[in-house]
Formats: sequence, C-alpha cells, structure tokens
Amino acid sequence: MKPRILIVQPDIYLWGGAERQIAHLANYLTDRNYPVTILTGRAISEFKKGLKEARIIETGLDTNKLIFTLHNIMPYFDIINPHNHPAEIMIYPRKTKVVWQLNEPPLEVLQGKTIDSLQKQVINDYIEKIVVITDYEKKRSGEMLGRNDIILNYPGVRFDYFSKKVDPTETRKKYKLEDKFVILEAGYITFTKNQVKAVEILAKVKKQIPNAVLVLAGYDKDPYKQQVQSKALDLGVLDDVIFTGFIEKDEEIRDLYNIADVYIGPFLDQGGWATTFEAVCAGCPIIVSPSFVAANLVSENNLGVVTDTDNFEGHIYNIKDKEELSKFDTKETAKWIGENLTWDNFGERYVKIFEEIWHEDNYTE
Repeated sequence: MKPRILIVQPDIYLWGGAERQIAHLANYLTDRNYPVTILTGRAISEFKKGLKEARIIETGLDTNKLIFTLHNIMPYFDIINPHNHPAEIMIYPRKTKVVWQLNEPPLEVLQGKTIDSLQKQVINDYIEKIVVITDYEKKRSGEMLGRNDIILNYPGVRFDYFSKKVDPTETRKKYKLEDKFVILEAGYITFTKNQVKAVEILAKVKKQIPNAVLVLAGYDKDPYKQQVQSKALDLGVLDDVIFTGFIEKDEEIRDLYNIADVYIGPFLDQGGWATTFEAVCAGCPIIVSPSFVAANLVSENNLGVVTDTDNFEGHIYNIKDKEELSKFDTKETAKWIGENLTWDNFGERYVKIFEEIWHEDNYTE
C-alpha cells in the first residue's frame, strides 16, 4: 500500500517552472504506483498534456470553492502537497500530513516585508515538512519561519531536450533576428525578474553593439510590462525590445536559446531557475546577478558569470569578442547539469520525504 497524495496548486494558468515541477513529480509518482490527484482552480491544456496518469480536479477560479473542495476531499488522502502560495494557508485547519513545496514566499516577503504572524503560525503548526529548490530559499525561508528543518531538493532540467542542436531558422525569421546580436531573458514578465534592468543593460550595450536587441520571452500580461516599455521608451530602445508573449511550444524557446548570443538574468530573489539552466544546456553563455536564487550553483560549477547587474555590459562585450567564452566550456557545463539536475533525483527525494512522514503513523506496506 502506498500513500495517497493530493497536490494543490491554486491556478495552473501557464506552463512555467512551478507547473513543470508538479507535472514531473506527479509522473514520477504515478510511474511508481502512487495514487496522485491534483487540485487546482484551472489547468491549461499544456499542463494536462504533460501528465501521464494523475487525476485533475478543477474547481474554477472561485477561491472559496477551491478551499471548500480541498477540505471536503482532504480526508481521502494521506499526504497533502501544497505548492504556490496561498495553497499552504488553504490547508488550515488540516487533518492530514502536509509537505509544502515552497517555490516562493508570500508576496509581502518578496517585497521586503515580514511574513504575517498568522500565516507564520499556520505554517509552523500545520506543515510537517517544507521543501525548497535553492540554497538561497532554504536560508530565507528558515529565517522567515524560524525553522532549521527546511529540505533542499533541486528540480530537474531537461538536459537531453535542450542540449539537442537544432536549426532555429524559422524562429529567427519570426522575430526578425537576422543580423542581430541577441540578448535573451526568458520567464514571466514581472518585477522579480527585473526586466527593467535588462532594458537598461541593452541601452548601455547598444553604444558599442548597435545591432543588439533584447528578447523578453514569456507571459507578459502582468502590469509590470508597462514599466518595462516605459523604460525602453525613455532610453530610446523600445524598437529593440521584443516581447514574445507566452510561448506555447517548447521547440520555440529552445530555438531562442540557440539563437541568443547571451542569456542574462538580472533577477532579484525569485525565479529564473529553469530558463537559466536550459540556456546553459543549449550552449548559450549566461550572466546572472548575485541575487539569483541559484547563483551559488552557477559560480561553484563554472556554469557562467555571476556579477552585479551594473557589470553585465562589460561581460557581454567580452562574450561578443569571444574572450569570456574561453573561461568555461559550455559542453562541460551542460554535462554537469545533465548529471546532477535530473527529474529522477527530484522525484526520488520526494518519495523519501513522503514515505518518512507517512510511516511516522506506523502505516505498513
């Protein structure tokens, strides 16, 4: 007998890093005969296509209905696995073991404030295990919650897929990138990804590389996009900033990694994990800020450049002149990812966590 697992994600409205984690985890578990159900307000078709056998319950975008459904079905599961905030709060007052996948803290924490005291109490009183995907988040969440039992579990990167060499001609034509020096940043257009800083970097770079363009690839319905556009307009580079919008096909983002001359991540303290390491797999040089949640992995394993965002343009010039490329072998760095950041490792670690808290109640196989 294996524990029945309920994964809770408030809204699966894009095919991003958190959603891929859920899909890969669910598939790993169902491949090993763990019963898995995913509860969400909605699930887009791309997410559903990525699943094998896990059951999906969609309640619609009424949060109260999602919470009502969660508490109605909770007794039928052995472990609840909430993911993005506020799923971890919705479990209160839970009657089932809980493992929280903390991909990012509540918004107020991202904005530099302290966590609400009631939220903190609910988390510490009702959640047995907390899992994070970076060393940075382990430290931050430990300090935020006053806990020293945060579990680090690196998610996977699809090395075989993104390391495959492809012909990106059609994508290059689609975005009119012929004869351009392409600076790429991929991911949700939002303040934590710091695309305004990416625009500032582009404006500086164009002084020495006139044909440079910035491609911002990803979901762009956040109001923050207006700030990015305003900054580009003020700096006179609006025509050189390309918003792709949500990219449905993985082939297209892989093409962009192959087209890009450099991938930049002027990130603050949330996100960027998947796209940054996918770019490395594709052989694209990367430059990330010290506040990137996985900056330590980049620097410790020679995966790219970690530097203050004010220094990005200097490294971009060096990459263009091939000087920076001699400092690290992109094939070797990609190989490291293929050996260490795998979805099997991620799933195996989760199974150990689930089994550990399940057997605490003396269940037997």
